[in-house]
This record gives sequence, structure tokens and C-alpha cells, in this order.
Amino acid sequence: MVFAVGIMDAMGRAEDYDRLLQATVRYAELTLPAMDRELADLRALQADRLFVAQDYPAAQALRELVLRARRAAKPVDDAALADALSDLEITLSLQGNYAAALPYATEAVAVARRLGRPALLADALWREGRVLLEAGRNTDAETRLREADLLNARGGAERRAARVLALDQLAVALFEQRRVREARDVAVLALALSREVDGERGERTLALIGDIATFDRDLGELERAETALRQAVAIAEASPKASVRTRLRLYSALSSVLVSRGRAVEAVRMLGDLTGAIGALDEAEQRDLSDLLQNYATALTEVGRLDEAEVIARRVVAIRKAALRPDDPAIGRALGALGLVLDRLDRLEDALKVQIEAANLLMGNGRDDAALARDDVFIVAVGNVATTLVKLDRLAEAKPFQELALRLARAGFPAESDDLANALNRWAQYRKAMRVCDGLAAAREAQAIWARRSGAVSPDRVVGDINLASYLRMCRGDPAEQRAYWRDAVRYLLADAGQSTDYDARARTLLRDRRIAFLGTVDANWQLGAMATPRP
Repeated sequence: MVFAVGIMDAMGRAEDYDRLLQATVRYAELTLPAMDRELADLRALQADRLFVAQDYPAAQALRELVLRARRAAKPVDDAALADALSDLEITLSLQGNYAAALPYATEAVAVARRLGRPALLADALWREGRVLLEAGRNTDAETRLREADLLNARGGAERRAARVLALDQLAVALFEQRRVREARDVAVLALALSREVDGERGERTLALIGDIATFDRDLGELERAETALRQAVAIAEASPKASVRTRLRLYSALSSVLVSRGRAVEAVRMLGDLTGAIGALDEAEQRDLSDLLQNYATALTEVGRLDEAEVIARRVVAIRKAALRPDDPAIGRALGALGLVLDRLDRLEDALKVQIEAANLLMGNGRDDAALARDDVFIVAVGNVATTLVKLDRLAEAKPFQELALRLARAGFPAESDDLANALNRWAQYRKAMRVCDGLAAAREAQAIWARRSGAVSPDRVVGDINLASYLRMCRGDPAEQRAYWRDAVRYLLADAGQSTDYDARARTLLRDRRIAFLGTVDANWQLGAMATPRP
């Protein structure tokens, strides 16, 4: 029966094949034992057709029957069992049911080890690593993916494409652990191999360029990230092979870099032009591109289009809650973006509710400080709660959140990162609100990080200078040092190094929205203006 169905498939007559296969399966179910190998083979073929048609629940039901038969076989055919385990894992994963998929992925690795086939084992390890990533077990995923890469590397040219896939996922596992430089190094290796396999215009090649640019952004290499992304966008736009999804992902990464460089107006204009392309995608593809929508919401927030930003930010939260596991960090990021919009709208109580939801979601069950310190999204979420409580003048309630956020930030963020600078600045502003001066060291450290990272034109650097200068004034610090920071802030605020025509507006908006006063009095503001006036 399987042979006859195969002949029809080889003839390329899809409709006849489907009819014959359905009839053959029904006949086999009536005449063969439930655990018969040939019946399992036919059900596997039928499940494949349902899978291609994206009827995943029906495919899952059949693949569960196939797996049951493979396990019951005497003797067990390990090769057939490995295929059945892999098929069921993929079907569950595509439905987002990673918790159910993981045991099958793990068993598939064990079966592949028994078979002693390096290529089969490498593929099984890659699939298990991918599922572990989706389940948030990044360290375990790294272990599996490193073993897969080692096996693929030994396989030479024949395993080059498989190695690209494993390295791509390994970079993600490292990135999720905030080992960004290691992630970049792995992605660069994957990119070199991808160029050999798929060429300069290949989908995987372009996607890896986008990933590397994201890593560069987080490492502070913004110019390098923007240059690479613009080149990739140009290639994608000129290539008929590049899908809409790939192009949108590249634009999404570029928009995040532009926002980081203080050019939110440009990012909004670019992403606004792409809204039609986003609308043309199906629902599943739109879910996959929720990062683009979140970047759009962030850019709209930065340029003050807050009502539009709130609508999109809420849409991203809804998309991710419907598609992801409840404690997925992507939901926490979406809630954080929504909280920022509500904060800018001065709806602080609403913002606090969203921020507390994000922190609770990411807390997990029984996670210790070491685990929490590796979760940058959780650290930021706690910091947001702390900041909003200070704005609401609920200083006593803010204290434990401020202390936790600073402790975790020091343990979890690189020494020269914006994230650490933000945490230090947040602590300094809290201590300033308490009218005590023991936060000056943190303010100095934050200002120094931003000064080293940001160059001459940066809203973050302006924030660091003004925060430190105003704190020094409250604590009756050295007047000359205060004037130096104010002078630097004015120079940066008025500077335009060719990076953006909207820089001044963005910097002023950022300062106003964060409620940072220049000195707090009319007289002090007059003095600040006098500093900006060139002296003969």
C-alpha cells in the first residue's frame, strides 16, 4: 500500500495522491493492527500532508499515533523512532507548545546517540537547543548548540549549512545571557559560512547582518551598526529573493539603531512608510514581527506622538501574550515599552501597574539573585517600578526596588553599558529625592560611563551632566565643577555633529519628559543661558 501511494506521489498528481492516501489509510485502519508498522508509515505520510497544509493540530494527532507505534515495534527501529520524535517536536513547536515539545526533542537526542550517526545527532541537538531557547533555558541551549556546532564542523562542507543554523541559534543563546560580544563573534562566523552557502543576497545572510547590527547597537558601536544595516537593506531591496519579512526585520533593526542615535524622527518616518507592508502579512507573520511594531512605538514615543505610541504598544503586548509563554521576556519588554508611553503621558499610576505586571511576570518561581541578575529585562522592569514610585513621591515604597535594581544591575550588566549607567543614575536620583548626598558617587559613575560611550552628541550624556551638576548644587559641591558640567551639557545640547537635524528637539524633549530641571530656579536658568553665550 505504501509503495502504491509513493508511485502516485512521484507522478506529481497532488489531488490524486491525497485522495488515494486518505482511502488507503482508512482501509489500513480497518485491516491492520493498530500498532502495525505499515499503518504507521501511511499515517506518517498523511501527517506530512496535513503539516504542509498548516493543519498542525490534525498533524499532531496523527504523529502521536505514529510515535506510539514506533515505540511499540519489536524490535524498535531507532531510525524510524528518531524521525517520529523529530516530527512531533516540530509540530508542537510550531504551535508554540515548547513545554510539550521539549521531552520529544530530548528523547530524539538520546536515540541519535544510540544510532551513532554524527549528522543525525547534530540535527537533534540543534532542535533540542532551539526548543530550550524558546523555553528560556539559555544555558542548557548553549551546551546543546555548542556540541551540535562541533559535530557539524567535523562534517566539513556537507554540514556547512547545518552549521550556520546551529551557530545562529548559539548566538541568540549567548545574547539572551547578555554575553553580547561572544554572541557577536559567533554570529560573524555564521555570517562568513552563510555567505559561502547562500551568497551575499541569501535570506540567512541578510538576517545575520541584522543580528550582528543589533549586537553592535548594544555594544555601543552605533555607526558600524547603521552602516551594515543600510548596506543590507540596499541588498534586500535590490534582490527579488529577499522576502518581505526579511526586509522588514532589517528595517526594524535599523530603526532601533536610529533611535539609539537620537534620530527618532527619521525612524518614525521610515517605519511609517512600511505600515502597508506590515498589514499585507498574515497574522502569524505579524506576530513574528512584533519587534518592528515595538520599535515603532518606541520611536513614536521619542518624538512625542504618544497617543499613537500607546495604541501600538498595547497591540504588541496583546500579540505577545497570545503567542508566547506567560513568562517570556518578550512580554516583559512589551510591557516595559507600554509603561514608558504611559509615563510620558503623565499617567503614572497606570504606568506603575504595567511595570509591576512586567516585574511579577519575569520574577518566575523560586528564582534566586544569580538567576535574576542574568535577566536584563527583569532588572530594567524593577528599575522602572523604582523610578515611577519616586516620581509619585512614594519614596519609602521605592527603597527596596531601588536597592534591588542597583544590586542586580551591578551583578548583571557590563561595566561600560548604558543599562548600568541608567541604574546608577536612577539610584542617584532616588537619593537626591531623599535629600541625602550619598548618591553622588553613583551619579559620577553614570556620567562617566555615558561620557566615554556617547561622544559629543548624546541625550544620555546631557542627562548625565545635568543630573550630576544639579546634585552637586544640592549638596553644595564645588561651584567650578558644577559650572563645568553645565557648560558641557549646554554645548552638547546645542551641538549638531551632522548626526541629526532633530537632535536639539529630541534632547530638549528628553530632558523635559524626565523632569530634569536645569538648576531649579529662574536665576540659575539665566546663569545657564549666560554660559552658552560666547565671551569675547
